[in-house]
Amino acid sequence: MQHQKLQQSIHSSRLIESDIAKQGYKLSRLWLKLDGQGLLSLRFLFFFPLQLPLVSQRYLQTCVLILTFKRILNLHDNLVHKLLTTACFRDLSLPPKNTNKSAQSYLAEIHKSAVLSALQSKKIGLSGLSQLIKQQYAKTSVRQLLSDRLFNFACRIVNHRSINSALNWQQLLSKLCRQDALFIDSQLTDLLLQHWGDMPEGITVLNNNTQTIGYLLAVKDKSADIYQLNGHIQEYPLAALEVVQAKHKVPQKQYIDCLNNEKFLAALDKTVNPSKHGCKFILTKAELTEYLAIFNNTNQDPIDQLNKQFNKNTLLMEALKAYAAELSKSQSSFSNLRNAIMMLGLNRIRYWLARVHLENNYWHAYYDHKPLHEQYLKTAQYVASELAKKTDFIYPEQAKLLISVTLIQYLSAPQIKRFAEPPIYYSCTPDSVFGYSKQLPNEFIQAITETWQQPAWMSKSLLQLGEKPNNVLVSKQQQSTLSVIYLALASVGMTYTAQAKQQTAPEIFKQSLACLKLTSNDLYKIQQDNIVDNTCFNPLPRLIH
Repeated sequence: MQHQKLQQSIHSSRLIESDIAKQGYKLSRLWLKLDGQGLLSLRFLFFFPLQLPLVSQRYLQTCVLILTFKRILNLHDNLVHKLLTTACFRDLSLPPKNTNKSAQSYLAEIHKSAVLSALQSKKIGLSGLSQLIKQQYAKTSVRQLLSDRLFNFACRIVNHRSINSALNWQQLLSKLCRQDALFIDSQLTDLLLQHWGDMPEGITVLNNNTQTIGYLLAVKDKSADIYQLNGHIQEYPLAALEVVQAKHKVPQKQYIDCLNNEKFLAALDKTVNPSKHGCKFILTKAELTEYLAIFNNTNQDPIDQLNKQFNKNTLLMEALKAYAAELSKSQSSFSNLRNAIMMLGLNRIRYWLARVHLENNYWHAYYDHKPLHEQYLKTAQYVASELAKKTDFIYPEQAKLLISVTLIQYLSAPQIKRFAEPPIYYSCTPDSVFGYSKQLPNEFIQAITETWQQPAWMSKSLLQLGEKPNNVLVSKQQQSTLSVIYLALASVGMTYTAQAKQQTAPEIFKQSLACLKLTSNDLYKIQQDNIVDNTCFNPLPRLIH
């Protein structure tokens, strides 16, 4: 209903341009809030034949599909907000009704409206979304961004339902695969079918025993709760049910009455799958505390204790084995957990656990730039660990942890852009890697000593991030720590950005080399070894201008 009011305000020019965008953002935040609280049965919302204006029906179904893939693919909230907002304005120029037109002519009108809606979205200050709106029916390819492919997929499914709302679930997918096979990502079709199943909630079903029509509320072992046209809820055997076309529309008032029906809500509640359950954290804060306590216990063999603790967490155990294989350059994972523990050593495991906790809990959701940012992170971590080997004050795994802390605020709340600016060649600070500034949150600095039980000098060094090493007069240790971070970050730009002619190194770069008693050739060799050893490459060249 809020979307209907927004559409009416746009067409009647009752809202100024900035207010229109704000209303769209507000609606998107509301969708995310409801989904995060587990208040939406997405399948039911998609299939239940609610009586709505055409544009609002298309908006509802597009948002439902976007949120469904948020759950399936664990998409970042920032990316989902962008897609939901795009869905809000994708049909700005679409006629409100399909009046006596063939499916082919109406489809042509829908495609034409995409171009006009993109132009209109620019006029109301949504230039960042106009390209996505314009290309919502363009042919997709594996080289496109996931958000492009996903939005295109959702728009095409909704189109088929708009043109022929009587299509049942199986018919809808069949028609999509037949007519749009060359234009969609088939993997998304498979994922959606696996997630929703053959008989999703909300579809129209016929009880062959009683010849009555109803809407599926919840499937049990051998039966299902059915919402009937008379407003009653009955349980019928699954064997008697058949998926049929939705010929009747349920008025909004009747649907609102349903939401006040305790039995209706109780049945529907069983189908809700909150998005917060979509991500499995392999190491919580409480679990990390248990692991770190082992290193402080001198009464028992830490290797035996770690062996027991890792066996309680299969995902973490497999991650440890894989990491041991990676560092030993083994072709296969370690089959024996104890061997993996002994290969890595206690010091390395201690810092690795803290890093896993940080990255897994704050950088778990997917967004378009994540593969690229992962390459940036791994490049800086590798170089930092190699630089640490040339010093006597920091372990290689500690250096990797410092890089993760330094970059985490950029990774956990990324800017959702279609393209990213390349790093500055001498990218000694995080803002020169990502192209914008962010302040390191105190919670991460405090976690170094309080949660991860690391020495205080690590957090003190991060508090001075951005200062030139020669200006840090507190201790040589902090100077060296900052120098490791600066040079590790510089290696990102040196790897992914071409050096301009006669480009001179900044003072912060020169001081960092001098502090660690290295030359630029020493750093260049480490950076080149990383490219060779880790097959370092830009996975998404289309992202960078």
